[in-house]
Amino acid sequence: FSKTAEELVNDFVAHKTKEADTGIITIGRVKTIKTSLLWFLRYVGHKKKIDKITRHTFEDYYIWRKKLASKVRNATLVNERALISSLFKFGISRGYLRFDQTPIFPKLNIKRGSIERRDELSLDEWRQMFRSFPRWIKKAKDEKEKEQRLFIRDFIVILANTGLRFGEIRKLKWNMIKIYKAQRTGNHIHAEISVPADTKTGPRVAIGKRGDVFERTKKLSKFSKYDDWVFVDNETGNQIHKKVYYKQWKSLLQECGLSESNKNLTYYSLRHSYITFALINEVNIFFLAKNVGTSVRMIENHYEHVKTDEMRRELTKSIKRDEAREILLGDEL
Repeated sequence: FSKTAEELVNDFVAHKTKEADTGIITIGRVKTIKTSLLWFLRYVGHKKKIDKITRHTFEDYYIWRKKLASKVRNATLVNERALISSLFKFGISRGYLRFDQTPIFPKLNIKRGSIERRDELSLDEWRQMFRSFPRWIKKAKDEKEKEQRLFIRDFIVILANTGLRFGEIRKLKWNMIKIYKAQRTGNHIHAEISVPADTKTGPRVAIGKRGDVFERTKKLSKFSKYDDWVFVDNETGNQIHKKVYYKQWKSLLQECGLSESNKNLTYYSLRHSYITFALINEVNIFFLAKNVGTSVRMIENHYEHVKTDEMRRELTKSIKRDEAREILLGDEL
Protein backbone atom coordinates (compact mmCIF):
# COMPACT_ATOMS: atom_id res chain seq x y z
CA PHE A 1 0.00 0.00 0.00
CA SER A 2 1.19 3.48 -0.85
CA LYS A 3 1.94 5.98 1.89
CA THR A 4 0.18 9.32 1.99
CA ALA A 5 2.08 12.59 1.53
CA GLU A 6 1.58 13.33 5.22
CA GLU A 7 3.04 9.95 6.23
CA LEU A 8 6.05 10.56 3.99
CA VAL A 9 6.65 13.95 5.60
CA ASN A 10 6.29 12.47 9.09
CA ASP A 11 8.87 9.79 8.32
CA PHE A 12 11.23 12.38 6.85
CA VAL A 13 10.87 14.69 9.88
CA ALA A 14 11.44 11.73 12.22
CA HIS A 15 14.64 10.94 10.31
CA LYS A 16 15.80 14.55 10.60
CA THR A 17 14.98 14.57 14.29
CA LYS A 18 17.33 11.62 14.78
CA GLU A 19 20.02 13.59 12.97
CA ALA A 20 19.40 16.48 15.36
CA ASP A 21 19.69 14.13 18.34
CA THR A 22 23.18 13.18 17.20
CA GLY A 23 24.24 16.73 16.42
CA ILE A 24 24.30 16.44 12.63
CA ILE A 25 21.75 19.24 12.32
CA THR A 26 20.05 21.47 14.91
CA ILE A 27 16.58 21.06 16.34
CA GLY A 28 15.89 24.53 15.00
CA ARG A 29 16.58 23.26 11.50
CA VAL A 30 14.12 20.40 12.06
CA LYS A 31 11.44 22.91 12.98
CA THR A 32 12.18 24.91 9.83
CA ILE A 33 11.91 21.75 7.71
CA LYS A 34 8.60 20.82 9.30
CA THR A 35 7.17 24.29 8.74
CA SER A 36 8.39 24.56 5.14
CA LEU A 37 6.94 21.18 4.19
CA LEU A 38 3.47 22.42 5.14
CA TRP A 39 3.48 24.15 1.75
CA PHE A 40 4.24 20.82 0.05
CA LEU A 41 1.36 19.16 1.91
CA ARG A 42 -1.00 21.97 1.11
CA TYR A 43 -0.05 21.75 -2.58
CA VAL A 44 -0.39 18.00 -3.09
CA GLY A 45 -2.88 17.28 -0.27
CA HIS A 46 -2.19 15.68 3.09
CA LYS A 47 -3.95 12.43 2.16
CA LYS A 48 -2.61 12.20 -1.39
CA LYS A 49 -1.18 8.76 -2.13
CA ILE A 50 2.42 9.35 -3.07
CA ASP A 51 2.38 6.71 -5.79
CA LYS A 52 -0.01 9.05 -7.63
CA ILE A 53 2.50 11.91 -7.64
CA THR A 54 4.37 12.22 -10.94
CA ARG A 55 7.52 14.08 -11.86
CA HIS A 56 5.32 16.70 -13.57
CA THR A 57 3.17 17.41 -10.47
CA PHE A 58 5.27 20.41 -9.47
CA GLU A 59 5.38 22.22 -12.82
CA ASP A 60 2.87 24.80 -11.51
CA TYR A 61 4.22 24.94 -7.94
CA TYR A 62 5.77 28.42 -8.23
CA ILE A 63 2.63 29.87 -9.82
CA TRP A 64 0.52 28.37 -7.03
CA ARG A 65 2.84 29.70 -4.32
CA LYS A 66 2.86 33.24 -5.73
CA LYS A 67 -0.93 33.25 -5.96
CA LEU A 68 -1.15 32.44 -2.26
CA ALA A 69 1.74 34.68 -1.22
CA SER A 70 2.51 37.28 -3.88
CA LYS A 71 5.56 38.62 -2.02
CA VAL A 72 7.28 35.25 -1.63
CA ARG A 73 10.90 35.62 -2.67
CA ASN A 74 12.52 33.53 -5.38
CA ALA A 75 15.22 32.60 -2.90
CA THR A 76 12.51 31.11 -0.66
CA LEU A 77 11.12 29.11 -3.60
CA VAL A 78 14.60 27.81 -4.38
CA ASN A 79 14.92 26.61 -0.78
CA GLU A 80 11.52 24.93 -0.93
CA ARG A 81 12.46 23.23 -4.19
CA ALA A 82 15.63 21.88 -2.60
CA LEU A 83 13.72 20.63 0.44
CA ILE A 84 11.05 18.87 -1.63
CA SER A 85 13.80 17.27 -3.73
CA SER A 86 15.44 16.04 -0.52
CA LEU A 87 12.09 14.67 0.65
CA PHE A 88 11.73 12.68 -2.58
CA LYS A 89 15.32 11.49 -2.41
CA PHE A 90 14.55 10.18 1.07
CA GLY A 91 11.37 8.49 -0.19
CA ILE A 92 13.24 6.84 -3.05
CA SER A 93 15.96 5.56 -0.71
CA ARG A 94 13.29 3.98 1.50
CA GLY A 95 11.47 2.38 -1.42
CA TYR A 96 8.37 4.56 -0.95
CA LEU A 97 8.85 6.30 -4.31
CA ARG A 98 10.27 5.43 -7.70
CA PHE A 99 13.21 7.25 -9.25
CA ASP A 100 11.05 8.34 -12.19
CA GLN A 101 8.92 10.33 -9.72
CA THR A 102 11.78 12.74 -9.01
CA PRO A 103 10.06 16.15 -9.29
CA ILE A 104 10.68 18.57 -12.12
CA PHE A 105 10.34 22.26 -11.26
CA PRO A 106 10.14 25.16 -13.73
CA LYS A 107 13.10 27.49 -14.04
CA LEU A 108 13.18 30.64 -11.95
CA ASN A 109 14.37 33.93 -13.36
CA ILE A 110 17.48 34.18 -11.21
CA LYS A 111 20.80 35.08 -12.78
CA ARG A 112 23.62 32.72 -11.96
CA GLY A 113 25.58 34.06 -9.01
CA SER A 114 22.89 36.54 -8.02
CA ILE A 115 21.41 36.25 -4.55
CA GLU A 116 18.33 38.06 -3.33
CA ARG A 117 18.94 39.96 -0.13
CA ARG A 118 16.58 41.40 2.40
CA ASP A 119 16.53 45.14 2.88
CA GLU A 120 18.57 46.73 5.63
CA LEU A 121 18.38 50.22 7.11
CA SER A 122 21.00 52.73 6.05
CA LEU A 123 22.71 54.71 8.80
CA ASP A 124 20.46 57.69 8.09
CA GLU A 125 17.36 55.49 8.27
CA TRP A 126 18.53 54.00 11.55
CA ARG A 127 19.02 57.52 12.97
CA GLN A 128 15.56 58.43 11.71
CA MET A 129 13.99 55.45 13.47
CA PHE A 130 16.07 55.79 16.62
CA ARG A 131 15.23 59.45 17.12
CA SER A 132 11.51 58.83 16.66
CA PHE A 133 11.27 56.50 19.68
CA PRO A 134 10.39 59.18 22.28
CA ARG A 135 7.48 60.69 20.36
CA TRP A 136 6.27 57.25 19.21
CA ILE A 137 6.12 56.09 22.82
CA LYS A 138 4.46 59.33 23.91
CA LYS A 139 1.67 58.82 21.34
CA ALA A 140 0.60 55.44 22.79
CA LYS A 141 -3.19 55.29 23.23
CA ASP A 142 -3.00 54.05 26.85
CA GLU A 143 -0.58 52.87 29.53
CA LYS A 144 -0.66 49.29 28.30
CA GLU A 145 0.42 50.28 24.79
CA LYS A 146 3.03 52.63 26.21
CA GLU A 147 4.51 49.74 28.15
CA GLN A 148 4.51 47.55 25.03
CA ARG A 149 6.29 50.25 23.06
CA LEU A 150 8.93 50.66 25.76
CA PHE A 151 9.65 46.93 25.62
CA ILE A 152 9.68 46.91 21.81
CA ARG A 153 11.99 49.95 21.68
CA ASP A 154 14.53 47.98 23.71
CA PHE A 155 13.85 44.88 21.59
CA ILE A 156 14.70 46.86 18.45
CA VAL A 157 17.85 48.48 19.88
CA ILE A 158 19.16 45.09 21.03
CA LEU A 159 18.39 43.49 17.66
CA ALA A 160 20.35 46.24 15.91
CA ASN A 161 23.32 45.80 18.26
CA THR A 162 23.54 42.02 18.33
CA GLY A 163 22.37 40.71 14.94
CA LEU A 164 20.08 38.22 16.68
CA ARG A 165 17.15 36.81 14.75
CA PHE A 166 13.62 37.87 15.70
CA GLY A 167 12.80 34.36 16.98
CA GLU A 168 16.03 34.14 18.97
CA ILE A 169 15.55 37.32 20.95
CA ARG A 170 11.88 36.51 21.69
CA LYS A 171 13.01 33.29 23.37
CA LEU A 172 15.54 34.92 25.68
CA LYS A 173 15.20 34.46 29.43
CA TRP A 174 17.11 36.35 32.08
CA ASN A 175 19.34 33.37 32.85
CA MET A 176 20.71 33.65 29.29
CA ILE A 177 22.05 37.21 29.74
CA LYS A 178 25.37 38.31 31.24
CA ILE A 179 26.24 42.01 31.41
CA TYR A 180 29.82 43.32 31.50
CA LYS A 181 31.83 46.46 30.77
CA ALA A 182 34.08 46.62 27.73
CA GLN A 183 37.69 46.04 28.78
CA ARG A 184 39.24 48.62 26.46
CA THR A 185 37.06 51.61 27.33
CA GLY A 186 35.31 50.60 30.51
CA ASN A 187 32.46 52.92 29.52
CA HIS A 188 30.27 50.85 27.24
CA ILE A 189 28.26 48.02 28.77
CA HIS A 190 28.08 44.91 26.63
CA ALA A 191 26.06 41.71 26.81
CA GLU A 192 26.95 38.04 26.49
CA ILE A 193 23.87 36.19 25.27
CA SER A 194 23.36 32.43 25.37
CA VAL A 195 21.07 31.81 22.41
CA PRO A 196 18.74 28.90 23.28
CA ALA A 197 18.90 25.52 21.58
CA ASP A 198 15.35 25.57 20.20
CA THR A 199 16.16 28.24 17.62
CA LYS A 200 16.98 28.16 13.91
CA THR A 201 20.68 27.27 14.17
CA GLY A 202 20.80 25.93 17.70
CA PRO A 203 22.73 27.19 20.75
CA ARG A 204 25.58 29.68 20.54
CA VAL A 205 27.03 32.56 22.53
CA ALA A 206 26.54 35.99 20.97
CA ILE A 207 28.28 39.18 22.05
CA GLY A 208 26.53 42.51 21.59
CA LYS A 209 26.55 46.14 22.58
CA ARG A 210 23.96 47.95 24.66
CA GLY A 211 24.03 45.71 27.69
CA ASP A 212 22.62 48.76 29.45
CA VAL A 213 19.41 48.29 27.48
CA PHE A 214 18.95 44.86 29.04
CA GLU A 215 19.36 46.54 32.43
CA ARG A 216 16.73 49.11 31.47
CA THR A 217 14.36 46.38 30.28
CA LYS A 218 14.78 44.55 33.57
CA LYS A 219 13.69 47.64 35.49
CA LEU A 220 10.62 47.92 33.26
CA SER A 221 9.67 44.27 33.76
CA LYS A 222 7.58 42.80 36.56
CA PHE A 223 9.06 39.39 35.74
CA SER A 224 12.83 39.49 36.15
CA LYS A 225 13.59 36.20 37.86
CA TYR A 226 16.08 33.64 36.58
CA ASP A 227 13.62 31.77 34.33
CA ASP A 228 11.39 34.67 33.25
CA TRP A 229 11.11 35.96 29.68
CA VAL A 230 13.13 39.09 28.92
CA PHE A 231 10.47 40.60 26.66
CA VAL A 232 7.31 39.91 28.57
CA ASP A 233 3.67 40.86 28.95
CA ASN A 234 3.67 42.43 32.41
CA GLU A 235 0.11 41.29 33.04
CA THR A 236 0.57 37.60 32.31
CA GLY A 237 4.29 36.82 32.44
CA ASN A 238 4.05 35.36 28.94
CA GLN A 239 6.08 36.42 25.92
CA ILE A 240 4.84 39.50 24.13
CA HIS A 241 2.61 38.17 21.35
CA LYS A 242 3.89 38.30 17.76
CA LYS A 243 0.82 40.28 16.71
CA VAL A 244 1.82 43.04 19.13
CA TYR A 245 5.31 43.19 17.62
CA TYR A 246 3.99 43.40 14.06
CA LYS A 247 1.34 46.00 14.91
CA GLN A 248 3.82 48.22 16.73
CA TRP A 249 6.49 47.86 14.03
CA LYS A 250 3.99 49.12 11.45
CA SER A 251 3.11 52.01 13.75
CA LEU A 252 6.79 52.87 14.28
CA LEU A 253 7.54 52.90 10.55
CA GLN A 254 4.66 55.31 10.05
CA GLU A 255 5.83 57.54 12.89
CA CYS A 256 9.44 57.76 11.68
CA GLY A 257 8.47 58.24 8.02
CA LEU A 258 9.83 54.95 6.70
CA SER A 259 6.46 53.38 5.87
CA GLU A 260 6.57 55.01 2.42
CA SER A 261 10.05 53.70 1.73
CA ASN A 262 10.49 51.49 -1.30
CA LYS A 263 12.25 49.02 0.98
CA ASN A 264 10.54 46.03 2.62
CA LEU A 265 11.63 46.84 6.17
CA THR A 266 10.97 44.21 8.84
CA TYR A 267 12.48 43.26 12.19
CA TYR A 268 14.85 41.08 10.18
CA SER A 269 16.17 44.24 8.53
CA LEU A 270 17.83 45.12 11.84
CA ARG A 271 19.89 41.92 11.68
CA HIS A 272 20.98 42.78 8.15
CA SER A 273 21.82 46.32 9.23
CA TYR A 274 24.01 44.93 12.01
CA ILE A 275 25.91 42.68 9.58
CA THR A 276 26.22 45.44 6.99
CA PHE A 277 27.57 47.97 9.51
CA ALA A 278 30.00 45.36 10.86
CA LEU A 279 31.34 44.68 7.35
CA ILE A 280 31.75 48.41 6.71
CA ASN A 281 33.84 48.46 9.87
CA GLU A 282 35.92 45.56 8.52
CA VAL A 283 35.01 43.24 11.37
CA ASN A 284 36.61 39.80 10.99
CA ILE A 285 34.09 37.89 8.88
CA PHE A 286 34.72 34.58 10.68
CA PHE A 287 33.92 36.08 14.09
CA LEU A 288 30.96 37.95 12.63
CA ALA A 289 29.49 34.75 11.14
CA LYS A 290 29.97 32.92 14.42
CA ASN A 291 28.34 35.73 16.38
CA VAL A 292 25.20 35.91 14.23
CA GLY A 293 24.86 32.15 13.75
CA THR A 294 25.48 31.77 10.03
CA SER A 295 28.25 30.76 7.64
CA VAL A 296 31.03 32.83 6.12
CA ARG A 297 29.82 31.73 2.69
CA MET A 298 26.32 33.06 3.38
CA ILE A 299 27.70 36.44 4.37
CA GLU A 300 29.97 36.55 1.32
CA ASN A 301 27.05 35.68 -0.97
CA HIS A 302 24.37 37.89 0.56
CA TYR A 303 26.49 40.93 1.43
CA GLU A 304 28.59 41.24 -1.71
CA HIS A 305 27.11 44.74 -2.14
CA VAL A 306 29.05 45.99 0.88
CA LYS A 307 32.33 45.35 -0.93
CA THR A 308 31.58 47.79 -3.75
CA ASP A 309 32.74 51.38 -3.46
CA GLU A 310 29.43 52.64 -4.82
CA MET A 311 27.36 50.91 -2.14
CA ARG A 312 29.81 51.91 0.55
CA ARG A 313 29.48 55.57 -0.46
CA GLU A 314 25.71 55.24 -0.50
CA LEU A 315 25.58 53.69 2.96
CA THR A 316 28.18 55.87 4.64
CA LYS A 317 28.14 59.03 2.53
CA SER A 318 30.39 61.46 4.40
CA ILE A 319 30.19 59.48 7.64
CA LYS A 320 33.47 58.34 9.08
CA ARG A 321 33.96 54.59 9.12
CA ASP A 322 33.93 54.43 12.92
CA GLU A 323 30.53 56.10 13.00
CA ALA A 324 28.93 52.99 11.55
CA ARG A 325 30.02 51.32 14.75
CA GLU A 326 29.18 54.13 17.16
CA ILE A 327 25.80 55.17 15.75
CA LEU A 328 24.12 52.06 17.13
CA LEU A 329 25.13 52.89 20.66
CA GLY A 330 22.68 55.74 20.73
CA ASP A 331 23.93 57.27 23.97
CA GLU A 332 21.49 60.15 23.65
CA LEU A 333 18.45 57.90 24.24
